[in-house]
Parts: sequence; C-alpha cells; structure tokens
Amino acid sequence: MGVIRCSKASEKNVVLCTKTDSPLYADGIHWPEYVKKVTELKENPFVVKVEGICVISANLYLVQEYIPMATLDRILSNQLFNKEFLCFEHFSYALEVIHGIEFIHSFGFLHPGLSTKKVILSPDRQCKLYDFVLKEDAPSKVGVLKTREIWTLNDLPPESLLRNEYIEKSDVWLLAVLSWSLFRYGNQPFAPFAPFDQKKSTSMDIYHHFPKKPTRFPSSLFTIFEDAWREDCFARLSVKEMRDMLLSETMCFLKDSWKDEGNNTNAQDQYMPVKGV
Repeated sequence: MGVIRCSKASEKNVVLCTKTDSPLYADGIHWPEYVKKVTELKENPFVVKVEGICVISANLYLVQEYIPMATLDRILSNQLFNKEFLCFEHFSYALEVIHGIEFIHSFGFLHPGLSTKKVILSPDRQCKLYDFVLKEDAPSKVGVLKTREIWTLNDLPPESLLRNEYIEKSDVWLLAVLSWSLFRYGNQPFAPFAPFDQKKSTSMDIYHHFPKKPTRFPSSLFTIFEDAWREDCFARLSVKEMRDMLLSETMCFLKDSWKDEGNNTNAQDQYMPVKGV
C-alpha cells in the first residue's frame, strides 16, 4: 500500500501491484499491455478504480484505489439470517457483480478464478471487481491456478478443468457459482470430487455432481443456474441474458415479499436498494 498526494492539503491511500507480486501471473502474461488497457477503462462503480501507474526500480506498477478489505465471502460468513430464505441484499450483490463482468467483457477482459473471495465490498456496501486479466491471458492464468490447488467445478468450469480453455461464457459459469453461494449463504453448489487426471478424465467424470434445486428456490430462479451450467459452454446463457433473467427474478422476489409483509408473514426484511443496476 502507498499514499499519493491529491493536492497540497490532501492525500489518498492506494494499492500498488506489479506482475511479480502474485504467483498467479504466468510468464506469458502480457503485463504492460494489461496495465495500458486497464488504465484506459472508464470509471465504473463495480470495478476497483485505477488511479494511475508508476515505475519503481524498473518495475511497472498499477496504482489502484485502496478499499478497506471486506470481501463477499467474509460478509456471508458473518450473516445470521434464516438460511432457508432468499435475501434481497444477495440479489443486489449478484446483479452488481454481473454488471461488473459485463463491463470488463466490453473492454476485452475475463475473470478466471472469480468467486466471493475476489469481490470487494466497499464501505457503502457496493461490490467491486479486481484481479481480472486480458482475454488472451485467461488460459495462461487457468494453467497457473491449476498447479497451485485442487480445483473443482466451484472454482473453474469443465472446459478449464479439462482443457485449460477460458472464454466469456466460462465467466458465466463462475457468475452462477458466485450467485448460488450468495443465495445459499456461502454454501457452494458442487460437491467435491476426487482429483482427476486431466489427460484421462472426461466431462462425464465430473458433471454428475450437478446440484439439486433447494426447497425454497423458485423453479424459474433455478433455471438460470441450469442454463449457466450447461456442459457445452457455447450453449450457456450470455452475461446479458443472465443479468436480465436475474433482474426479473429480483422484481418477482420483491413483489412477493411485499405481499408477504402485507399479510404479516415471516418474510425476510433485510432489504437494500439495488445500487446502479
């Protein structure tokens, strides 16, 4: 972390990062091209803001805004709601992340490794993305990710686990995993399975772990996950389709909740406005 001077009277805390800071950046990662492109991004409420660049000891650093570290997974672990019920706050978070992914896709970035651990929640409770990569560098990052841990369908889609492939609709798979984790208060959708040999295994060896519909999930909501987790990545929903379907589910959830409140039921009342979606 560092400090930049905004004016004679004010300073701002920032985060500096470079390619050598993270073991997840493979030698093939195009760091200068990434830095150039990410500094050209328009400011977006769902992406960590870039303040600029600097060079220290011949290393190129990206300078980003500092946000007191609170990630979605930590928030979920601290919540005490009735975990059998859906919560509007989580619909809001899921939509914000989807909007952020839609934004970075429009500039040629992808987000292998996306999870609730990779989404910062700002002090005003807004989701912000970071740690994405250039589209052409996504397969390289997948390869590095897979050498560090045992990964499952909760972490990477089948095409990445089996063939190191990663495209826009691979992000759709992970968006669905993240959204499921939100709606299920941190519980992941896919059961762990034994490590597999990438050269010998097929998608059928791992795909039979598809989750069943939770009791209180509307069928229309569960359909979003079914369509986002299709084995054929090209048959999955697009990010826009997923966003539109989830927004529709959010409106239905609100409508039903208002009815329940009018009938004095025990519906969840932990609501927040959907910010910027």
